[in-house]
Amino acid sequence: MNPVIYQRPGFLISGEYLPGQYRWPFDVRLSTALLDGESPAEGVLTLSVEIGGGLTPVFTVPASGHVVLQRPVNLLVPANTWVRWRGDFTGPPEAAANNVAITLHAVPQSIAGVATLPPPLTLQWHNGLERFVLFNYAPATHTFTEDQPGIASGRAILTQTGDASFSLALQALEKMRVASENFYLEELIEGTASRSALFPRLVFCAGPFPCATITPLGFFTRTFTEADPEILLPADLDFHNRFEFYSGGQLTAVLDVNGLTATELIEPLP
Repeated sequence: MNPVIYQRPGFLISGEYLPGQYRWPFDVRLSTALLDGESPAEGVLTLSVEIGGGLTPVFTVPASGHVVLQRPVNLLVPANTWVRWRGDFTGPPEAAANNVAITLHAVPQSIAGVATLPPPLTLQWHNGLERFVLFNYAPATHTFTEDQPGIASGRAILTQTGDASFSLALQALEKMRVASENFYLEELIEGTASRSALFPRLVFCAGPFPCATITPLGFFTRTFTEADPEILLPADLDFHNRFEFYSGGQLTAVLDVNGLTATELIEPLP
């Protein structure tokens, strides 16, 4: 099933619904929702999914600039039941969030257990019209495997020693290293890499969504938090939606569509 999109151009006033409502002729299960937009300038925005008139909060968004958040939903929608999204906001109208869009994924309930597969985690090469996967990431083993033998040659150098260390070079220039329980970067830039941020680039992706981009200018990610990453088990949905980086056998950093969390960041590279 194709995802459905709810989008509010302009400000989202408290109590308003995002344009769009959908229903299906059979039972479906809502699997995940992706939020993309500008957060409120002050106050807190709560976005709730409404199924047949009943509201369930899914996103809580404080003032934080541009946000991209992915959340599991896991709610059953009976056949022919309308699904909408509502925003409730604690701040003044002039500080409301704007240009908010939610992409909602659903699968038929009859195959929900089979269809709710995690997105592929990949490291991609982008250079003008060239866009393809260099490495595939396996959450269960925390390892990257070349998509095709030799495809990374001249584009990236990825060195991984089990859960002991990790390094990544854009072409021949090292841009990222994980060692001694530290996350080393040539330069961290919070935000999205624009078209003017130079090519070529390496892009960590969860499905179609970028998590971080390495360009000649530095390492771009939406947000950065310096803290011990949360340890998840394979039974957790988010375990399969993120890249985990280890050093010395310890979880040192995690990267997902929300940004980067690392125990300690050091820049530039030593």
